[in-house]
Amino acid sequence: MNARKAPTPGPFAICNGNEHYIRDMGILWSLIVGGVAGWLAGQFMKGSGYGFVVNILLGLVGGFVGGWVFGLLGLDATNTIGRIICATAGAVLIIVVARAIRR
Repeated sequence: MNARKAPTPGPFAICNGNEHYIRDMGILWSLIVGGVAGWLAGQFMKGSGYGFVVNILLGLVGGFVGGWVFGLLGLDATNTIGRIICATAGAVLIIVVARAIRR
């Protein structure tokens, strides 16, 4: 009998509602992902980063916002690439909203 391997999930999977951004990743890894996501968001929205600390904060908050938005869509980040994409999308959303409020 051939045992069939379960397919490896891509960067996103159906959300089961039990994922928590920082708890599942660990604080240090969350800071690294947050920094990368914040820097990427700065590149997409401005052309340069916002500074080391602001990039990390933007990425961390973006991870929460992105996780919430992706959860509404029924998606959940299942690996590092997915979490970076999720946090970057959330950080970009935060920048868009902040710019709209500022004007």
